[in-house]
Amino acid sequence: MEIAPEILEGCRKNDRAAQEELYRSVYPYLMRVALRYVINTFDAEDVLNKSMLKALKKIDTFNGTSENLAGWIKRIVVHESIDFIRSRKSFNEKHVTMATLPDEDSTRNLIEDDPSHILKLIDTLPPQEKAVFNLSIIEGYSHKEISKLLSISVANSKWHLHCARKKMKNWIIEKELTC
Repeated sequence: MEIAPEILEGCRKNDRAAQEELYRSVYPYLMRVALRYVINTFDAEDVLNKSMLKALKKIDTFNGTSENLAGWIKRIVVHESIDFIRSRKSFNEKHVTMATLPDEDSTRNLIEDDPSHILKLIDTLPPQEKAVFNLSIIEGYSHKEISKLLSISVANSKWHLHCARKKMKNWIIEKELTC
């Protein structure tokens, strides 16, 4: 997503019109990112607005160009989404052996095969599983990174990803049987 350089410069000068233009141009993209983590549109808008405020306050610390501004704000949205999830629900730690996890490639293939149905399914996952799934499969974070972001153990991250994959596979198998 490309942002005009003059918008970035205007935001750095605290120009209200440039800030509004930035918000309008990144809103659809960042809303989709927020909705991957939070359950409803109202909460996603809250996360997005907090993220934009944070980004605009810290725009002077942004060292990149206008071409990677949306990516920088996206990271803020991801972190705000995680903070939102953390504030809404305390997560239970589960200690499990991770001997038989479904492989990552099969999960990615499921997403590529039928993205609209898979995205709907992701929305039905419990908040913790949804966050771990998005961070791991969609965003490409490692379990170590996820454990730090969500303040859970690596084993717990793997467990939640395992549960999410299992639910998704069962849903797809069920869908194929009814077709």
